Amino acid sequence: MTRKIWMGAVLCAVTMGILTGCSSSADKSNREGMEKYQAGDYMEASRLFGQAISQDNEEPEYYVNQGMAHIQLHQCEEAKENFMKALELDQEYVMAYRGMGLVCLATENYTESIDYFNQAIAHSDRTIGELDYDLIGYRAEAETGAKRYAEAITSYTQLIDLGVDKTGHYLKRGLVYVKNNQMDPALEDFSAAIHEEPDNYVLYLEIYQNLKKTGNEESGIQFLNQALEIDAKTDEEMAMRGQVLVLLNRQEEAVEIFQQAAEGGCMEASFMLAKCYEDMGKYSDAEMVYQTLLAKGKESAKVYNQLAICKMKQGDYDKALTMIDQGISMEESDALPDLYWNEAMIYEAKKDYIQAYEKLKAYGEMFSYEEDTKKEIAFLKTR
Repeated sequence: MTRKIWMGAVLCAVTMGILTGCSSSADKSNREGMEKYQAGDYMEASRLFGQAISQDNEEPEYYVNQGMAHIQLHQCEEAKENFMKALELDQEYVMAYRGMGLVCLATENYTESIDYFNQAIAHSDRTIGELDYDLIGYRAEAETGAKRYAEAITSYTQLIDLGVDKTGHYLKRGLVYVKNNQMDPALEDFSAAIHEEPDNYVLYLEIYQNLKKTGNEESGIQFLNQALEIDAKTDEEMAMRGQVLVLLNRQEEAVEIFQQAAEGGCMEASFMLAKCYEDMGKYSDAEMVYQTLLAKGKESAKVYNQLAICKMKQGDYDKALTMIDQGISMEESDALPDLYWNEAMIYEAKKDYIQAYEKLKAYGEMFSYEEDTKKEIAFLKTR
């Protein structure tokens, strides 16, 4: 099994509107930390927030800001210490309760997560605003994780009634209905989401993928066919249309669309074209696309990761590992989870189970012991 997209971080995202600064002697370090956080440099952001704490260890905001950086670095224990320290300093600090809710959500302690989000809501201003929307949304995720589906549906309904991101919350409520085996209201919600944004290819694709995962692929295909009614005008939209065609097993049509979009300069279309070639068993064509991207100066860890996957499919495991090493050396944080995961999968494919086990354990420690990681580790223990 190869992993293309890593989902662990999406639970802990936070906007800079929530990370705020104060006017103290440590303000400069804190503001610099927020700038680094916004740029995605969480390691440096954490260091700067720590510097702010050393300059003023009585300001709860600095602990919360460092806690958020720790979450992005998957250092949940350290984050928890930050948020608890903030609560020691201010027992009514909404953002500290929110942070604890996010830590518990990230570590799948859903019941505790719900409690912390409820405390955050209780301590927020009486007038409902953006922070409350944020808290209710995260609480709904925790309620879903805890299989408290009726409560999650109520939370998402509250947000929809308030007019908050109706597209996203119709989609999320629909997914909860699916989990609760309520297909009729689920399909109604998916249709309502599409009514809000009828030209959003991503929406159709997400609905299909989730319906397929829950054994409702036939219903998902109906949404894919609806997506083909969109008039694709840009190269990016053509690339998305091609992706829909791939899922409908119309690869030859998809290749033509991807080629056209790639010629227009859409890098994502080039990736999709190469992946389409891989699925069709045309590995040399796929490699040619990846090498063209590298030749054009589009060198990235993502390209090396895909080249590694392509080489692995052909059984060229040593070359695949070389591609992984090159990708890791680029230190692109978004690509590292995929690269380390696939490194373990390549060793497994080589039947080097000891190395695969060690690599997968290291992956879990660096990123996340999600369910599929645990299953792979359990499997490798038996080899």
